[in-house]
Amino acid sequence: MKQLPIGVGLDTLYQSAFIIGPLKQAVFPLLDAAIFNQKLQMRSDEIMNLQQEDLAYIENLLRTKLQEIVPIVRLRSQFNSKNTHPSASFQVKVDNQHFPVIFYAKDSDHLINFSTRNEISSMSLPDSISQSNIQNHTLDHDIPTSMIIYNRLAVLNSSVLGISGNMRLETYIFIYDRNGRLLIELHGFTKPELIKGNRLKEIENIWHQYDLLAEMIKEKLQEILIKN
Repeated sequence: MKQLPIGVGLDTLYQSAFIIGPLKQAVFPLLDAAIFNQKLQMRSDEIMNLQQEDLAYIENLLRTKLQEIVPIVRLRSQFNSKNTHPSASFQVKVDNQHFPVIFYAKDSDHLINFSTRNEISSMSLPDSISQSNIQNHTLDHDIPTSMIIYNRLAVLNSSVLGISGNMRLETYIFIYDRNGRLLIELHGFTKPELIKGNRLKEIENIWHQYDLLAEMIKEKLQEILIKN
């Protein structure tokens, strides 16, 4: 969790993008994870449909939570004026065989380069956002900061023979200044739950814990703002 530099205030958050990324599949143990992943891959369309259907709801849920401590301005996408994307939510295809779509909430700007990545983590996401993109974005909107919110389901590991696996819901928030420098990076994870992987209901139950995750993110951001 990064702290605001001395002398930098944060009395308003400018939401530039709200994103749902591909489900992060298990890696270890290799053979067991492959078996478990296959069960999830067979339900990939159902999982992505669930995420797309809930996109507007969870975006509003988190924004409402954060607005309890700081005003949120959801920026109108510059893509609208360029006729690249309508103001409704949109999708970006990525190089992921089973979960090939990134979902963007309404009015999000496409600030991230996913062209060479099929999974985004807390370490690699900032590397996918160029400083010049942020600078151009803040200049276009005449704003001092830019906030990008990235969400996903993640499988942490698999049991022997892929019988079960631990899955959780994750949210990452990155706030940049007008020069594209990262001011704040914070994340929240729900408690991992053991699932079989072949029942959509199990995955839905984890996905629907977003209200708990939103509260966690609010508390973490509040802690940062209080310390500054």
